[in-house]
Amino acid sequence: MSPDELVAACLQVLEAEAAKRAGYYDCMALAREAESRRMRRLVSGRYTHSHSLIEVARKLRQQNLKAKAAASQLADHPFKCVDGTIVAFERDEFVVKLGGKEVFAVGEEQFIKRYWPQGKLPSTA
Repeated sequence: MSPDELVAACLQVLEAEAAKRAGYYDCMALAREAESRRMRRLVSGRYTHSHSLIEVARKLRQQNLKAKAAASQLADHPFKCVDGTIVAFERDEFVVKLGGKEVFAVGEEQFIKRYWPQGKLPSTA
């Protein structure tokens, strides 16, 4: 076998290996993407209340209310979120309801500590 033929054969083997490896990486990427979508659906289904509480915090911040005033505001006027959930303040807790059934409840301190900062309005500057 001449050196040129040997080089050509080696290049063919290297190209085949590269194609094989690229196919493997593409397959792994698709598997990771599918798993990521599955986990995202699982988490979003389990923690739907988070979006509602953040939406309420954002809306109350737009009204220039302080965190401590959120409870009295929601006690008098429950807030209907975009996703259909209703957030109210009952029994010293922020309660998320869906279809009239209580889905989740969080205490006032936890709401102020966890959800109020996430409702921060973007800066306009």
